[in-house]
Amino acid sequence: MNTDVSYSLETIDVRGLRVRLYRAGKGEPLLWLHGANGGGWNPFLQQLSSRYEVLAPEHPGFGQSDLPDWFDSIEDMAFHYRDFLDTLGYERVTICGSSLGGWIGLQLALIQAHRVKKLIVSDVAGVHIPGRDSIDPFTLTVPQLTERCFYDTSRLPKTPQLSEMPVEMIRNRAMFARLTWERGCDPKLLHRLGGLSVPVLIVWGRQDELVPLSSGEKLKKAIPDSELFVIDECGHLPYVEKPEDFLNRIASFI
Repeated sequence: MNTDVSYSLETIDVRGLRVRLYRAGKGEPLLWLHGANGGGWNPFLQQLSSRYEVLAPEHPGFGQSDLPDWFDSIEDMAFHYRDFLDTLGYERVTICGSSLGGWIGLQLALIQAHRVKKLIVSDVAGVHIPGRDSIDPFTLTVPQLTERCFYDTSRLPKTPQLSEMPVEMIRNRAMFARLTWERGCDPKLLHRLGGLSVPVLIVWGRQDELVPLSSGEKLKKAIPDSELFVIDECGHLPYVEKPEDFLNRIASFI
């Protein structure tokens, strides 16, 4: 796969909101929705952009994107991405989201199914399984949380001390708390997904400690037109730990 692709970085106006957008590649448009760890460009997106036109915005409140005072829910994010697609003039796109981004992608597909050609989600946050407690990420420090994301801890990125932490990283964590502090999952999500008419590929790391595989299995049962692809020896971030497996599955799904 060709990886010799550069990206552009721009700030666009989405209904008065300044949004930082990474973009690269040609072909079918693919909207990447990042997780709570924040946006930016990465080797996975670079490889995707050799096949597709990749749009990788930073969510409102993350990175350098604006945050309106009233913005505080996953539903707000979903409606924002409706406006984002309107701003760029895209009627219909394929969406790929990781963790928090997968939750936003599912919510967008529920309210704007006609805008979503296909949906790919991995290790989705926000799935409520009655009687099962999940890890509260706010009880962990950033280094502890990062370690719990990986199966192969030799791939752990270095995380700075709190006193040296970049402002954007602190902003990402604050925005994640704003979205999920009071409600870390959506108890209605699985019920609502029963009516989803969009083809969905669900990707999951078998050793995900943050959001266990049972959540992916619940999603598979809830979504009529869905497939579950499980990656062995992989934690919460398949696009980082097993990018080739993930990319190959995306290519066959799209």
